[in-house]
Amino acid sequence: MILTGLLRGEMGFEGVVITDSMAMKAISPTLSPMVS
Repeated sequence: MILTGLLRGEMGFEGVVITDSMAMKAISPTLSPMVS
């Protein structure tokens, strides 16, 4: 709920929010931590 509250409440984002664990290494092997 923290991410949704930040995106929707504080930033006004109205799109779809999908999160994933960084521990799964799905994105992190190809992108830097700052980008991912």
